[in-house]
Amino acid sequence: MSLLQHPKIPFPDPPKFDHSRDPYPVATGATVDLQCSAFAVPNDITFSWSRDRNPVSGDRFTVSQPAPGASQLTIDDVQEEDYGTYRCTATNQKGGESDDIVLQPYGPPHQPTGLQVLSKDADFKVQIRWTAGFNGGLATTHTMQVRKKGSTVWKDVGTQQERVEERNPTFVKTLDLKDENEGDYDLRVTAANSEPGGASSDFVDLRLEGRQRLYGTLTVVQEWKEALGDPASSEFKKKAKEFEENLDKVFNRFIGYEETEIKSLRYHHNF
Repeated sequence: MSLLQHPKIPFPDPPKFDHSRDPYPVATGATVDLQCSAFAVPNDITFSWSRDRNPVSGDRFTVSQPAPGASQLTIDDVQEEDYGTYRCTATNQKGGESDDIVLQPYGPPHQPTGLQVLSKDADFKVQIRWTAGFNGGLATTHTMQVRKKGSTVWKDVGTQQERVEERNPTFVKTLDLKDENEGDYDLRVTAANSEPGGASSDFVDLRLEGRQRLYGTLTVVQEWKEALGDPASSEFKKKAKEFEENLDKVFNRFIGYEETEIKSLRYHHNF
């Protein structure tokens, strides 16, 4: 018996863009290449460029195709009136789709997002993570700031540099806050570059706590064995060790208690 395999024929599909892109920053007098790319089946895509619903035209504008499924609009000697939103439209026999691209002058960075406290310890070392916004086309400095709850004064406690070629990087930074006192704080990240202005992330809550002795109770349901009534028995010691290890795991799940150690346990039986 022989089996015949038929080649898989893809269904025709209209073009699809990846729409996640930053604006294109450029100074007046410079040359800039705006690029878009799309995928379609079949890949016989026709591209066109427009602005304000009018086709792009003029001696300073050149359209080229650097690769299959891609189009490039080159603008020479950029003028202030060139800034704005350009639309790249891709079409094939099944339909079309458009992608908007913003051309803008260099500017201040956009707001950092996703600020999160990852870990902290009793020495006031705090690890945080955040994602940079669009950097305005310029090298950007991210400044970490804290303020006491109820205060209006922010204090700089660290910096992180972002290179101009980076695109929305995610940073992880460890702050040394040993000069601060115990208590509740607001924490934020502010981004700034050489352009006037800047942007700050939403602030998050931060509690700084030194080493503490913690007390608490834990109720455990355990099948009764006679040996568990004798703290000197090996059965009791084995079960107590299991409880201690599990308590370590419970505390270690909480930010700020990752290094918690169980120093002593007191057991009380309810028969």
